[in-house]
Amino acid sequence: NISTELKVKDLAPGLRDVSLVGRVLAVHPVKAFRRPTGEEGKLRRLILGDSTGTVEVYLWNEKAEEAGRAGLTSGLLVKIEHGYTRRGLSGRVELHLSEKGSLTVVPEGSPEAEGIPPLEEFFTSLSKLEEVSEANIRGVVSRVSQVKTFVRSSGEEGKVLRVRLAEGEREVSVVFWDEKVDEVEGVKPGDLLEIVGGKVREDPVEGFEVHVRRSSHVKLTPSAAPPPRVEPAPESVPLGELKPGLRGITVEGFMVEAPNLK
Repeated sequence: NISTELKVKDLAPGLRDVSLVGRVLAVHPVKAFRRPTGEEGKLRRLILGDSTGTVEVYLWNEKAEEAGRAGLTSGLLVKIEHGYTRRGLSGRVELHLSEKGSLTVVPEGSPEAEGIPPLEEFFTSLSKLEEVSEANIRGVVSRVSQVKTFVRSSGEEGKVLRVRLAEGEREVSVVFWDEKVDEVEGVKPGDLLEIVGGKVREDPVEGFEVHVRRSSHVKLTPSAAPPPRVEPAPESVPLGELKPGLRGITVEGFMVEAPNLK
């Protein structure tokens, strides 16, 4: 067992009595669930970061409520004590905190806070997405497409929303899937959008885009100003009219054959 204070890079599955100081990057709402015994449980997820990386923190039951009463929000420094680690379904190491653990806010400038970057340094500039596979990003919404619905091969219905996010003169597409579409309902140009834990994917036309996954955290701050006038998105080009040399076009259709990955 390890009881000394660790950095995120030191975390490995199976550790007990873990202590760690980090900056809060995201706070998810409490979720209630039913155990096989019929008892109700509660869970809240945090994302913490230090100078060596980021980690998802799972607060169980009373600890989930304590975080709410403490007014935990992004940007604060916190100390986790008597936590334990396990490997999550994604394959990543998670830090868990149950009744025996504790979570306290650490003052800025204290010895324990030394070396932990400010919140801004945990976000990636839109001009540097090619350097990372995952990113935390923020910017101003410049364009919102219509929500598209589709049917998966399993017969389940899904939905997707594409939003253009601007940072200065740089823009990138942000893609929301399924329940994440609901989290940004009513989003409009001029709103501020913050994504923690987005997946960066290469786009053959625009370079890169960011996909918002189930584990991603979304923070939408509506603009009080009226939305700026936005030119409508270009209409889709029929597949039968495609020809060599076209660029920046939009097409729609149904997938009839899944590609083989090589």
